[in-house]
Amino acid sequence: MTQSAHTYEGYLKNRSIPREAAVEDLSPEEIKHITQTVFVAPKFQPADLLFIFGTSSIDNEILKSTARNCQKAYFPKVLVTGLSGRLYSETGKPIAHIMRDELITRGIPSTVTLVQDRSTNTLEDIAFSLDVLERHNISPESIAFLCKAHHSGRCL
Repeated sequence: MTQSAHTYEGYLKNRSIPREAAVEDLSPEEIKHITQTVFVAPKFQPADLLFIFGTSSIDNEILKSTARNCQKAYFPKVLVTGLSGRLYSETGKPIAHIMRDELITRGIPSTVTLVQDRSTNTLEDIAFSLDVLERHNISPESIAFLCKAHHSGRCL
């Protein structure tokens, strides 16, 4: 990645997938379903994979809770995603690496954690993560995801 990618202008220039996806109009039933799915109290349920979306800032309490749930074997694999964001601009380190390191610090074995460190938006989080899962021959039957509340609609 070039030095210009460390700036917001570089970020915009180097995106490989458009930030805004074309979305069809949703029916009232679909809107209701999404609302009921998204706006519920957080409740960890076991899944084959925990997918952690990239974020501009890391919530240490959420990572602490995530680590506890991984140690309880709720999630045998964790996939952290993301390249850019405020922390990347400040440190030059991809956000996925920062989150992985925080999880390892909290007791999650490095063998449990997969890293996708190329994405700059939610759509890229998904698209590039499919490559990571394929490369590791992982086909989860169930996936839980973790993101900020205001980001949950796009993630779902």
